[in-house]
Amino acid sequence: MSASDGPPAAASPIARVPHLFAGLMAAGLLLVIVTLVLAYAQTEVRAHGGAIAPAMLLDEWEGRAAPLAVMQRDDLLPIFGSSELIVPMTNRATDFFASYPTGFALAPIGARGFPVLSMAVALGSLGSVIRDRRLVISLSGTWFAGDQPQYAAVNFRWHYSSLQTGDLVFRSGLPLELKRHFAKRILAYKSAGDIDPLVATALSCLARRCIFERLLPALVPLWMVESLPGRTRDSMHLATELRHATPTVRRASRPDWDALEKRGDSVWRAHSTSNAFGIEDSIWSATQAKILARRGTMNDSSFVGGMQRTPDWEDLDLLLATMKVLGARPLILSTPLKGAYWNHLGVSASARDRMYRRFDSVTAPFHFPARSFSEHDSDVTFLSEPRSHLSAKGWLTYDRTIDAFYHDARP
Repeated sequence: MSASDGPPAAASPIARVPHLFAGLMAAGLLLVIVTLVLAYAQTEVRAHGGAIAPAMLLDEWEGRAAPLAVMQRDDLLPIFGSSELIVPMTNRATDFFASYPTGFALAPIGARGFPVLSMAVALGSLGSVIRDRRLVISLSGTWFAGDQPQYAAVNFRWHYSSLQTGDLVFRSGLPLELKRHFAKRILAYKSAGDIDPLVATALSCLARRCIFERLLPALVPLWMVESLPGRTRDSMHLATELRHATPTVRRASRPDWDALEKRGDSVWRAHSTSNAFGIEDSIWSATQAKILARRGTMNDSSFVGGMQRTPDWEDLDLLLATMKVLGARPLILSTPLKGAYWNHLGVSASARDRMYRRFDSVTAPFHFPARSFSEHDSDVTFLSEPRSHLSAKGWLTYDRTIDAFYHDARP
């Protein structure tokens, strides 16, 4: 081309139309394919729902497909919790009810260190799905002791779910004031720069009460398109798991609770003979030096101060308010403190009682059945280690309470 020819002429808008049309067609075709795959996955989940095994959902905590599948079955009782659902222990509820002995099984949803705020986000994201649905919330009493505040933000960031948070903001149907509260709590633990831009924009707007917050529902279609690939992967993963799972064999039985608890107490005493704390012998052997070195390192003042400042109370209130608004029917269980160990640290029974009373005062206004098991504070056989993992006896007490809740009997 000679210099006199000049630069090539820019393509006219009309000439660009075929390329734009082709791009829109490709995007539309991809959207249709993804939608069809999602529909297929959800059909598979419904078809194989009877194969949901008690232990399989612990890898599904960050999605939406697993909780939805559980909520559709009356013979499955969802239990949201943390490491107590994972650590092996005789009489652990998910194992005890695995064969549907009294007509139901437990479906555990959670992970190690799964915090209260993550439970609130997970349940809030389900919206009206949990209306009139029984479920169990398993809490660690030591979260409310406030002696390890650094873990609250770490645990939430580790267990953050983009899909659940987006659904909470855009699809849950929660009142605006409750969404504002969620936004403030989420952004207190996780930077907006580490969150999906669309979700981060909505959270920041809600937290600041910006003038556009009432227009956020207009972004719902955009969120649904953006989240479709992740929603599809979530459903396909669960569908694949269920397709290859073996349905549980059901064995009806009638537990003799008193005899089982008595046996659990004696068995646990036989497994914790090396110390006066009721700590399992192998755990004591590995942690003895560290535990003995902590003698007198706390006092009532430091305990009460930490207990009052911990943000887990606010997160618990948010969890309870969310379930109340959505019409869920939860049972709230919280492990007691291991009194003998906390006496060793320098914290008195009267100081610990303030924590139990705080738990009662937070849960009482919502009128949900809630137990802190404070009567077991001095029972050295109730917990297996210094923090909050239940022993074989402790789990039996939980099992009995859960069974009564499911069958509407008095625990």
